[in-house]
Amino acid sequence: MQESEIKSITLELLKKHVKYAESIYHDHSASIPGAGYFHSGAASEDGIRTTANYAYLYALLLTRTTDTAFNGIPRATVEAHLVANLKYLVNTHKSSGSYNTKSGTRWGKVWESSMWSSYAAMGGWMVWAQLLDADTQHKLNLMVSGEADYKAATLPPFEEWSDTKAEENGWDTNILSLARSMQPNHANAAKWDDMAKSYMMNTYSTLADKSDATVVDGKPVSTWVRGANLHPDLTSENHDIFHPIYQMVPINELGTSAVFYKMGNLTPPAAVVHNMLNVWNKVLKKIALPEGEWMYPNGVDWMVHDYEHLPAYSFLATYFKDADATMLESRTLEYMRERANLQTNGSYFGSLIDIGPRRESVAAQRLADAYLYHEFFGPGSTTPSTPSSFVTAQSGVTDFKDTKLLLHRNAQKYSSFSWQSKFMGYIGPNPSTYMHEPYVLVPYQKSFVGYYNLKDVATNATHITHTNQTAATWFTTSGVLSENDGKLTRFLSFTSLPDNNLVVYMDRVVANAAVTIVQEYGGAFDFERDAMSGAARTVYSASGTSSMPTQFTAFTGDWMNVDGKLGVVVKGGKGFNFGSKGIQAGATSSRMYGSYFTGSKPAAANEVISDKVVVAATNQTAAQTAQLSANVLRPPVGFGWSASIVQDERNYRFLVASNFDGDWDSSIELTTNEGAPILPVASQITGSTGVATLSQDLQKTVVHTLRAYASVVGAGTVQAVTGGLSNTCVLTNSGSTAVSTKVTILGSGGTFVSATTTVQPGKKVSASERNGSIVFKVL
Repeated sequence: MQESEIKSITLELLKKHVKYAESIYHDHSASIPGAGYFHSGAASEDGIRTTANYAYLYALLLTRTTDTAFNGIPRATVEAHLVANLKYLVNTHKSSGSYNTKSGTRWGKVWESSMWSSYAAMGGWMVWAQLLDADTQHKLNLMVSGEADYKAATLPPFEEWSDTKAEENGWDTNILSLARSMQPNHANAAKWDDMAKSYMMNTYSTLADKSDATVVDGKPVSTWVRGANLHPDLTSENHDIFHPIYQMVPINELGTSAVFYKMGNLTPPAAVVHNMLNVWNKVLKKIALPEGEWMYPNGVDWMVHDYEHLPAYSFLATYFKDADATMLESRTLEYMRERANLQTNGSYFGSLIDIGPRRESVAAQRLADAYLYHEFFGPGSTTPSTPSSFVTAQSGVTDFKDTKLLLHRNAQKYSSFSWQSKFMGYIGPNPSTYMHEPYVLVPYQKSFVGYYNLKDVATNATHITHTNQTAATWFTTSGVLSENDGKLTRFLSFTSLPDNNLVVYMDRVVANAAVTIVQEYGGAFDFERDAMSGAARTVYSASGTSSMPTQFTAFTGDWMNVDGKLGVVVKGGKGFNFGSKGIQAGATSSRMYGSYFTGSKPAAANEVISDKVVVAATNQTAAQTAQLSANVLRPPVGFGWSASIVQDERNYRFLVASNFDGDWDSSIELTTNEGAPILPVASQITGSTGVATLSQDLQKTVVHTLRAYASVVGAGTVQAVTGGLSNTCVLTNSGSTAVSTKVTILGSGGTFVSATTTVQPGKKVSASERNGSIVFKVL
């Protein structure tokens, strides 16, 4: 988008929202002269934050437009209600007022009140001379100085685990920056300025900062920083998970402080952007999707589409001229407008709202922030990325060890697995090729893994151990969960395969005591189904074609496909069940279970109650999913191991074999239509079946690409092993008679090429595919 279009759409969305804001406005002049408030007026985040945000919204519209009405609301009404709102806020604040709020107490000088007062004061400052009387101006100054003094008296907190203080320190920079700019001659102005920088430096802070001698704003980083709010890999935790919202939001908070400095004709301090670009480039870009949304590899407990990350993109785009942020800002703004246009009352979210008017007000506040970033820092990059170039740049595997997350992105998919608090796999189709209706899956916090309900036993899960194996283009992770108060042990692996659209989940669940299973909810996926994501989804299965069911419905067969966006195959499951679950994480969704049971089923101690594989594939047709199902093989392996062979649309096969709780060595028996797959370890091939020995530590997984196959024609046995590349092999005849052997190799064009050779006793023969032919060489 061009700069003018971005600002025009942003103002359009803000103007439309006035109709909604007015629907929750309340006159309060009978209790406080000239006062009014939005929403509840209570002395709480829900009450004060909401009404303060609308002071900011109204002031921005009144000072940036000349409209005579906003979505049917006269300008005079907006002016009057802004003034009344500010009178309510300053007359009920602990530093400036003597009246109580609607909830019976005054507000201020508590957790987060620095943020509320910042936006209230910002609204007042924008219309200072035009609309505010001397009494309101005086009280607004008292509110600001009172909150700034309260915050300046406290050192910035820090917490690396579970509940980062990055977001809190970020918002606390706002009142200190605003006070410094609004009241430059105040006796405490220098203190506020110094403490604003201190909170900035302790927002995206790391342990490494404690030994960094680099001078920023007159002091070494090590002097400024008190402790870590980020892990060494720059990820953070909030709500006990890796939470993209809390990883991102300090960018907007710090950006707002930069605006406050500019409004006071001051240059924003360097501390504003401490570690910001590192977080953006090394963490947030890895989880940003080309439509502007996030991957949520650890799930989410707020609205999944609240668009509150828009101003983070806006600040990165305008302040740093970042090409990726410029593209993502435009995408996010487009989808926010599309969502808002579905509503008729000026709301942004309608029935999908999670926390009511507060969510609406925060969305308006963030839009206003984005507008001011463009006003103060100019346009974004003149050469923005494209969705496809962004996906290419971010493709590969990322191992966030500190938050126990693995991510994988390529042109076909994005996938992840989390061992952090919420144990879940995740896959989504890369939406860069269909930016309309891009939303497919809700990040359900039990995706793939699912759970069991047992009779008279609590439902829970605890991480015991896991091991990651990563490469540039794939990953696999294997581990153990203790579930249902230790009554069950789940061994599992999750593998995201290279250069294709597939992931493979395998598990083995063992009862540690006699239990009664009352529900199994395995192989779980949440599909979005509202107007923004294609409400009328089509479901394909072995049962046929249907619309997405509105209540839980059983489906026959071992595969399902939804809208051609995601195909799921389950082998060894209890059957598919799919139906409506209503609103999840602020999105209308329906949940699919690939292994579903309800009833009463006893299980003995040491009984294996699950031994299944779930294969998921993005952007494939129903016919392709049916073929994927037909091609999934489960070769026999030793006790405690699990193995699968899957075949992608290029005809590449992959062997995935996990040692859950078995011996280090396991025999495996392999056969396919093309013959016995040839592995990097030796296989003894008789007929079209090969027998090999796999070796792997506990909780680790073997992953092999299969492109070469061999079959013995007639009697005899040969030994086969790949020749260093998956499309080459070496055949060895240790016997006393010649063995005729057919070799089949998958060529680079996706077709199989076959030829037959005779391997003489005591000889080795290499085979390789070259230009569509098999070339043999006696070694």
